[in-house]
Amino acid sequence: MEKTDKRKFSGGNGAPATGPAACCDGLIETAVVTMAPDKTARLICPRCESSMRIDCEEFQGADGQVQIRHACACGHAYLLFLERRREPRKPARMFGVWARASGGPKRSMIVRDISRRGIRFESEIRVPLSPDEPIIVAFYLNNGQRVPVRKKLRVRGADGAMVRGEFIPMGPMATETERACDRAIAHFLLSDEGNEGR
Repeated sequence: MEKTDKRKFSGGNGAPATGPAACCDGLIETAVVTMAPDKTARLICPRCESSMRIDCEEFQGADGQVQIRHACACGHAYLLFLERRREPRKPARMFGVWARASGGPKRSMIVRDISRRGIRFESEIRVPLSPDEPIIVAFYLNNGQRVPVRKKLRVRGADGAMVRGEFIPMGPMATETERACDRAIAHFLLSDEGNEGR
């Protein structure tokens, strides 16, 4: 059973790292973690894949984006972004492809996190995308069943090769395959499956 670490995680000056200025120099690798209902978050080291839980109660009412510096027992240090939204966004590492809905070549991508509302993915190459531009993504959930997902997204933001998109809601004429995708995503988010694939 995982133990909850109640140490104060902080920025370099000893204060909680809750703003852009608290970003730690030299830490290139980042990860997104979600605050659970019990006000804890599960961390998984990108290097050794060991896991632990931290107490996040002190960050619950923080303004803006919460950044936490963490050093694993294996010696690897990285920067965490704490997700506090009601619909949690689950870290992931799922391979797939994307293309403009209007047509064009398919590009390889890696899904970096996912929620019921959308995904954040890293494209193999940087492609200029406009806000609200529709694109189509296809990938496999990295669970035991490797359920295929094909969804239409509306671009919400892009930073270099990193793209944030929101799933376009299905209409009343949605197919059973489309509804099955949504059910599979919902189940994936509630389970512990996929954490080992990060």
